[in-house]
Amino acid sequence: MSDSSLADPASHGYHCLRISFLDLRKKERGRCCPRSQTLSSRAGEKLLAREAFLRKSEFMPQGKRKRVILLLETHFNYGREILDGIAHYQHVHGSWECWFRPWQRSSLPPNLNNWDGVIGRFRFAEDVALFPAGMPLVNVSLGGQQAPDLPTISPDEHAIGAAVADAFRERGFRKFAVVGLAGRCFANERIAGFVAAVEAMGLTPPEEFRYSQVIRHVETQFVEWLQSQPRPLAIFACNDVTGREILEVLIKLQIKVPDEVAVIGVDNDQQVCSLSFPQLSSVRTNAQLIGFKAAELLHAMHLNPDFIPPLRTKVPHLGIQHRLSSDIFAVDDPAVAKALGYVRDHLHESLHVVELAKYAGVSRKTLELKFEQFLGSTPAGEIRARRVRKALELLAGTQLSMSEIAERIGIRDQSALSTLVRQKTGMTPMAYRRQHCN
Repeated sequence: MSDSSLADPASHGYHCLRISFLDLRKKERGRCCPRSQTLSSRAGEKLLAREAFLRKSEFMPQGKRKRVILLLETHFNYGREILDGIAHYQHVHGSWECWFRPWQRSSLPPNLNNWDGVIGRFRFAEDVALFPAGMPLVNVSLGGQQAPDLPTISPDEHAIGAAVADAFRERGFRKFAVVGLAGRCFANERIAGFVAAVEAMGLTPPEEFRYSQVIRHVETQFVEWLQSQPRPLAIFACNDVTGREILEVLIKLQIKVPDEVAVIGVDNDQQVCSLSFPQLSSVRTNAQLIGFKAAELLHAMHLNPDFIPPLRTKVPHLGIQHRLSSDIFAVDDPAVAKALGYVRDHLHESLHVVELAKYAGVSRKTLELKFEQFLGSTPAGEIRARRVRKALELLAGTQLSMSEIAERIGIRDQSALSTLVRQKTGMTPMAYRRQHCN
């Protein structure tokens, strides 16, 4: 992610989050029925405990800063970008007094009752029990075996898996595999999205390889599994560290990347991706927006003890940063590969199948037959599918106007864009943006 994108939070959807907390309080109070009618006994107890915790501090002088504990690792990009989002929220709405440490039980501050809330990566139920009853907690992780019963803001993991499948499919792959950590919620959801998308294409479900800690601990089994897979093969690595380890094994086995095996990871950790060989392609998870929304949610919980936070908020990804590990069209036909490359590079132009066939050096009929043979679709269908995916990516991840988006995907006007999005999602472009941006 470039420095310029970090300096412009609006480019990541921050502006979508400027809600009125007074309106939020009115809305929540107006919506709630008596607690005995609307909440389970457990939920009611948790809400009452939080109210009691917050109201203990009502005697504090007006304007006193809230004291917030931030328990986030910084050795990977995900944690650092979450902190960037929290810092941006404080810049806009006023600062907290923060205790910032990586998540370890030994790193907690003394006198937890003197603190007003926590934003952290809560992986296990026992982590929650460390904090006083009623303290507002916001989770930004699905790293455990079971998601904790907390308000959680995380990437839309299922959509991430589906996006990787689509990206591989656009590059002509028809054989897929997935590698990920065993017993982790985020990996399970990403893999489920990947598998569902591949099956929806009418292709053979991907082979899976799961491991517990690091691949090198099970390298013998992984090598046997890898060598048994067909090629060309597209591998979805559930995070960037996994992707880097896969690339190391592939290079050791002298398997050509991406010619024989392509790899895409998740998190777009600049150091991990750029120092991998070859450089690793990766999904941009929009962790800055996750941090911003986590801070916003904790603020809302502070302002209104009656506010019932959603248990799960899914933040859309920002697309895939393609690098050398996926920079290929895996099609055993030069005309189809050439046509696909042209569509990718000229999507913003008015594309016609006749012109595409001429560029590929074949007749229109021949190109259509080859697309059906190798991709199971038509040239016009591929152009349309890529325009839809790009439009949805721009709607969710930017604040470009409808006319600007239409121009970037090579269609004539906003009306055509609206028709394209409505046919794919059943929603207008603005409705899709509201749902996926906030």
